[in-house]
Amino acid sequence: MSRARLSVLSALLCVATAARAEPKHVLRLAAVAPEGTAWAQELKRFAADVAAASNGEVAIKLYLSAIAGTELEVEERIRRGQLDGTVGGLVCQRLSPSMRALRMLGEFESVGEANHVLQRLNGTFADEFQRSGYALLATSVLGPDVFFTRAPARSLGELRRLRLWRWEGDQVVIAMSKEMGLPAVALPVEQAARAFDDGKLDGFVVTSAAALAFQLLPRAPNLLDVRLGYLAGCLVATSKSFDKLSPEHQQAVRAAAVQAGVRFTEIGVKTDEQLFGGVFQKKGVRLQQPSDALRSELFGAARAARDKLEEQLVPASLRARVGTLVADYRAEHRERVK
Repeated sequence: MSRARLSVLSALLCVATAARAEPKHVLRLAAVAPEGTAWAQELKRFAADVAAASNGEVAIKLYLSAIAGTELEVEERIRRGQLDGTVGGLVCQRLSPSMRALRMLGEFESVGEANHVLQRLNGTFADEFQRSGYALLATSVLGPDVFFTRAPARSLGELRRLRLWRWEGDQVVIAMSKEMGLPAVALPVEQAARAFDDGKLDGFVVTSAAALAFQLLPRAPNLLDVRLGYLAGCLVATSKSFDKLSPEHQQAVRAAAVQAGVRFTEIGVKTDEQLFGGVFQKKGVRLQQPSDALRSELFGAARAARDKLEEQLVPASLRARVGTLVADYRAEHRERVK
């Protein structure tokens, strides 16, 4: 091959490489997930999957570790056009009010139940996100909330004397906790550890994956295994930014996002298996199983609190629909066992 032809081929290769290196579209997504966590790794995998499926024409630029602010601050940055979307939990409830139903305490007994309801209501959620100006790309169940406390709590009376951290903006949980007599101190998750160190908190009610990610475990080593609530998350992009993509690229992003949502649920399940299987206990976590009396008291108080939820938080019609879906799931799985 002549030198001239080699030069031409090299030039063409450089042009092709440069074209591939410069994406046609960039979606800027923010998350509070700390760098180095399993959540962050999965988000990076999502970004890589999108790049591969779009032949490098769509890039996902991630802002992790809350460098873009809290979830509520991120929403404001999106409104100002500084970001194109987010991956989070509580922000989902602001953009799709029906997602608050997933936060009703004492409603679900397993990740399977919560995920069943989530998937059945996804169409409702998608419509609400669209009205809020967003495209819903994926949802997931991030896991059950459990009690991490400074000192062991063995009764409802002891729990009621504790100042327990809750996610800022978690309206349903905060309202229900108050009705149940459980003090809730609402703060951004990024401030929870500092508040505990300063003596303003006695513990956290949070998923095990979040406790691990935000370094809450070393501080509150007593784990009370009562799974009253389940946290759901979402991955969204503004309709304005998503609509700029071709149909093929939209499909590529959606497909990668759905797989990321599945993996996020798997992270929660795997972390719980490790936590309750003894791995974390070797690091000083003391697992405490509640008495039958305590469990009964807590779930009874949660049922009473659900009945008193304001319509503006979770309408009675939506509560009834969730109850029906849960009952259907339980009946179906009883039949499978038989």
